[in-house]
Amino acid sequence: MYNILLLTTLFYSIFYFTVSSSSSKDNDFQKFENLKLSEKSFQVIHKLHINWYLVSVKSLLSQLGKEVYRDLDHVGKKTFITCLDNINNEGDLTESARCLIDSKRRLDKYKKMKLKFMNYQKGFYRRRFARSPYRLIDKNLTSSEYIPKINPIKIKKMSSYKLLDKREKSPVAR
Repeated sequence: MYNILLLTTLFYSIFYFTVSSSSSKDNDFQKFENLKLSEKSFQVIHKLHINWYLVSVKSLLSQLGKEVYRDLDHVGKKTFITCLDNINNEGDLTESARCLIDSKRRLDKYKKMKLKFMNYQKGFYRRRFARSPYRLIDKNLTSSEYIPKINPIKIKKMSSYKLLDKREKSPVAR
């Protein structure tokens, strides 16, 4: 912050000095020549600009991290903290962004599961779908441990689309 104030006062003093010293219109271009930056001052201003950019990106990441951390479940909070603690270079934004993205994905999955569970409790009733015919066959009969004396039951897999077709009326139906 001190560097910013020093640079701005330096620029204003140079500009004020050049304006007050030159009274003729012929020296207008000379005013701008005096305001040119040297290589050293350019590097200082460039470094200052980069630092401002990094600070703004860090502040955005930290705000998003606070919001995500507040909404995470207990296990998600622990994994997020351990991921951030494992970063070696604190100035590295990519690693912290990667941790933030992983925790955001976890939060999205958690919210999705939580909403499904809450909606189910509120009164979404289970719909009945066509049942599989394989539910009636005992699993022990099809396992490899059971060796029957007769030929084992052969299960023919039906197409799942066939279960959705309308069934024909039975001849007994009225």
